[in-house]
Amino acid sequence: LRNFFCWLKGIRYIFLDGVCHVLNPGDIILIKPYQTHYMQSLSSDFYARYVLNFAPDYLDGMLKPAEKQRFLEVLQNDILHLTTEQSGELVEVFERLRKYYNRHDAVAEKLKQNYCLELLLLCRDYYTRQERTQMPELSAAPRQEILDAIAYINAHYAEKIDLETIASQIHLSKYYFCRIFREVTGATVLEYLTNVRLTRAGRLLVESSLAIQEIAQ
Repeated sequence: LRNFFCWLKGIRYIFLDGVCHVLNPGDIILIKPYQTHYMQSLSSDFYARYVLNFAPDYLDGMLKPAEKQRFLEVLQNDILHLTTEQSGELVEVFERLRKYYNRHDAVAEKLKQNYCLELLLLCRDYYTRQERTQMPELSAAPRQEILDAIAYINAHYAEKIDLETIASQIHLSKYYFCRIFREVTGATVLEYLTNVRLTRAGRLLVESSLAIQEIAQ
């Protein structure tokens, strides 16, 4: 599945494969399969967003294979900032899609498929016409120790590492490290480590010829 986010209200950190960005109202982002990501509020717990989860084969009935491939290649996982007019266009289509979300008759399914394609076409146009947004400097950036810990986990997830090992790498007590890690990322250290391992394992299952036993090791 691919996860498409359209941010409406609130400001949040997003950690993508260990790199920290900030999402502002008017931003859109596409998260690809098997990409580790966590979100955490920056200044307030309140936020509003639209989320669309879709599998590429959902488009099979509307696009030819070559068309679908070209279409998906344009949709990258960069963060793109929309104008007020563009945000309004997306919200309008999301509202139409939401209207039929809980209906499953044949007509409703066809409408949902059409609205999904319309959303993705709009996003493709935005990505094609605009430059990727440059992330603004944060007045309250995550603590460097947490960014260092995330980088260490992403580099050494395949090794036998534990909480004490990671905490020692950034020179913090494991108890203090656990607390601030969760405050920044919204996940515990072990949850993040497990998610990274599962994500990488899923990617290897799809993209490599390794046996499950080899990947599990």
